[in-house]
Amino acid sequence: MKKISTPVKAALAALLLSGCAFTDQGEMVNREQNELERLERKREDYESRYVMVLNNLERNTGDPKMERERDMVRKKILDLNTQITAQREIYERSVQDWEKKLLEEKLQKEIFEREERSLPPNP
Repeated sequence: MKKISTPVKAALAALLLSGCAFTDQGEMVNREQNELERLERKREDYESRYVMVLNNLERNTGDPKMERERDMVRKKILDLNTQITAQREIYERSVQDWEKKLLEEKLQKEIFEREERSLPPNP
């Protein structure tokens, strides 16, 4: 049976641990994507509500209650736009980090395979 040297064992352990991190990274990216989608749906709901409020204002020109609601809905849409922009940046940064980690894993694997090939065979 072929013995594996300690540095090779350490490299294997690092690869196994990094594999777990990718699962966590994937879950994090998925959560961030879900949050982004949730915010976008919420904005769409407020945009639909805004159209209804404008329609009511057209029929009831000068209604102070409808004007307050219009202002509130408009503010909420602007707030959601800001949140969506921030969440999109977080999501895109996480995806880039994940891609970087995958590339690093690939390079580590190539280095490990080269080192393994360069080790003398044990009898």
